[in-house]
Amino acid sequence: MLGCILLASVTMKAQQLCNLWQEMPDSIIPLLNKSMRIELSEYMRGDLNADNGVGEFKGLLNSLNDSTFIYDCSHDFLWLRLTAYSQLEMKILPRERDSVICVVHTYLAPAAESTIAFYDFHWNKLQNLLPEIKEDDLICKPDSMEEDMFIDAKALLEPKMIRLSLSKSEYSVAASYSIPLMSDDDKRLLNTILLQKKFKWNGAMFN
Repeated sequence: MLGCILLASVTMKAQQLCNLWQEMPDSIIPLLNKSMRIELSEYMRGDLNADNGVGEFKGLLNSLNDSTFIYDCSHDFLWLRLTAYSQLEMKILPRERDSVICVVHTYLAPAAESTIAFYDFHWNKLQNLLPEIKEDDLICKPDSMEEDMFIDAKALLEPKMIRLSLSKSEYSVAASYSIPLMSDDDKRLLNTILLQKKFKWNGAMFN
């Protein structure tokens, strides 16, 4: 009996995610109109209700004549390839009396850079619920590194671009600096100072 209740709950949440996706305003993802989102939702419903992940997914052509397809999805998480150079992640975040939709757009060229936005279930945009990401969150000078070398390593990041990634399995978002195109030696130097910062959802905001 309990198993049937849990299955019904997951199915209902899957349905909720699909419905939210369908009703998303076209302005958020202009290259996918509602009919395209409905077509994607049909695949999402089938895969989620079967509880077998996305598997063999058939993509579709968006308005830019590029392929859009699902990388991964669950009852409260969606990860899409929008184009060859962009992707979208969506996560439902619970609050005491309602839930929040978190949407992360990532643009992949020349290096990955993300934007984040929060919405209620009517797609009204909310205030930013992610604290300001500071340089000290993502960079740390090793004790053995000379100050001049540390300054040189930081300069390799210019212009600084931050990549965000929502977690499928937990309510968190990871932030890191993107590494631009550079030589292998410069990459090795840069990787010695870079950190990843995880912000966890506390029921009201990420912190």
